[in-house]
Amino acid sequence: MNRFCNFAEAGIARRERSGPAWTDFYQVWKSQQAEWNGPDRKRVEILREILFDVAPGWLEEAEAFSAGEIEAYLDFQCRSHADEPLSLAGTNCSTVLVQGSQAVGGRTLLLKIRDESPYPQTMDTQQVQGTHAVLGGSNLGNLGLAQMANSAGLVGGNNTGGRLRDKTSEVGLNDCLILRLVAEKCANCQEALTLLEDLVSKGVVGNAGFARGMIFLFADASGDGLVVECTRREIFSKRVTAGIQLRTNHFCFPELDALSDFSRDELPAHQSSLARYARMSEWVRNQNGIEAKDLMVLSQDTEGEYPLCQTQAQLPWQTVSAWVHDLFRGELRETRTYFCNTAPSEGKFGELDITRGKNGCADAVLA
Repeated sequence: MNRFCNFAEAGIARRERSGPAWTDFYQVWKSQQAEWNGPDRKRVEILREILFDVAPGWLEEAEAFSAGEIEAYLDFQCRSHADEPLSLAGTNCSTVLVQGSQAVGGRTLLLKIRDESPYPQTMDTQQVQGTHAVLGGSNLGNLGLAQMANSAGLVGGNNTGGRLRDKTSEVGLNDCLILRLVAEKCANCQEALTLLEDLVSKGVVGNAGFARGMIFLFADASGDGLVVECTRREIFSKRVTAGIQLRTNHFCFPELDALSDFSRDELPAHQSSLARYARMSEWVRNQNGIEAKDLMVLSQDTEGEYPLCQTQAQLPWQTVSAWVHDLFRGELRETRTYFCNTAPSEGKFGELDITRGKNGCADAVLA
């Protein structure tokens, strides 16, 4: 566990671990942009103001990690809001939440399969004074998180949501920044929902890609679960304590139909979302008592044109990680996170416990 008195210390430590890799990656990433005219200073300043309001310590971390090149680093965070045309590209994640009698032993299980551009993936355990200890994963250079578990027993994942009619490209917190905020500040599903509702009401929520909403699934040590679908201005949620919840990258709450753009549903990204949802639904129907190991096997699925584990190089997204969280109600010391930071069909799962030790904040250790 990396413990720090402040976020500046955390940024320095991150720089020591992955600074050179980030510098090399950033140069390659810039060369891949169709048009590169340097950082968009207007967007950077807007994001800086938002972070100063909701997570001022992150600016200290960003300054330290970037070795003074914070403008370029924050510009990288803003790129999910870029004014770009709809294309074949998409980020495609698949999430399964299992609760109650559907899980062996009444455990709560959460699987998040992350599909993204094939960027290098990172994983870290960190606690800054005044926050929960967090086990988090994302791509190199991301200030936010795409996978998380914290020392209070809250776990969660984010999916890119449905396409929106509103094509306004305002800078705001993307889904990864929001997930990190929840991880550091919230102990349970109710606190996560309250925080999300507050961010939407403040008008500081952005998009999860150009004209795309956001989807979040959470579970906590009490057995509660939470499904959230939101846009920059609207948020809808469902609290759950039993059954199985599935999400890919299209909205499922009917309240969001009026805000959704269905005109490009023929694009591969949307067809993939529907196919993966159908594949998970079929898998669920054939299960009788689900364990963590079953979800790990599911994450290795390579069947069909749009499998859950995507390794085809011709598509703009690939499976880059899969995490399975296994929570036993009320027993934080029995919470486990199984992680694979590559395509699960080609890698192996490790095991970590962020909640082990005194006060739930001791070292997360590789099992």
